[in-house]
Amino acid sequence: PAFYEGLFRPTNTIKDLDFTFIGQPDDTVVNHGLTRKQFVEKLSSYQYRGDNLRSFVGQGVYGNDVNELYNRSRILFDKTIYNNIGTRTGEVIGSGGFVLVNRGKVNSGLDQMAIDGHHFVGYDGSFDDFIAKFEYYLENERERDRIAMAGHKHYLQNHTYKHRILSILSDFGLTNESD
Repeated sequence: PAFYEGLFRPTNTIKDLDFTFIGQPDDTVVNHGLTRKQFVEKLSSYQYRGDNLRSFVGQGVYGNDVNELYNRSRILFDKTIYNNIGTRTGEVIGSGGFVLVNRGKVNSGLDQMAIDGHHFVGYDGSFDDFIAKFEYYLENERERDRIAMAGHKHYLQNHTYKHRILSILSDFGLTNESD
C-alpha cells in the first residue's frame, strides 16, 4: 500500500470531528465479537465524557473530499477485515492524519513499513483496546499530532506510489540507482 501525495496531504483545516471512517460497512466477518459495521455503529453511539462524538461515517466519498474529511478528524482508524494493510492506512497517514490500526495475531507487514507508536498506533482489534487508545489520544493532542506528522514525513519519504512504481521497475531491472 502507498498513497498519492498529489491528493492526500495535510491542510490547515480545523479538526472539528473526533473521528472519521470512510469505507465499506462489512456486516459478515466477525472479528473480536463484532463485524466492522457493528464496530463503527458502537463507536458512533459511544459517549465520551457524557457527550456524543462528532464524526463522519460513510462511503462513496472520493478525491479531495476524502482528504478534507481526514484533515478535519482528530482520529482516524482502520479496522481491516482480515488483518491486512488497507489502502486507508496509507491515505490517512499521507493526509497527515493520526491513525489507529487493528493488529492481529498474524503479522500484516505493517511493521516493515512503519513503527507502532511513532508513525501510527496499533490496537488489538477489540473495541475495548480501541476505546482505551482512542480516549488517550483524544486527550493527548500533542502526542497525537507528533505521531501524525512523523507518520506523514515517513510515508512521504518511503511510501508514495512513485516509490512503489520505482520498486517494481527495479525488480524487473528497468531502472538504475540514479533514477
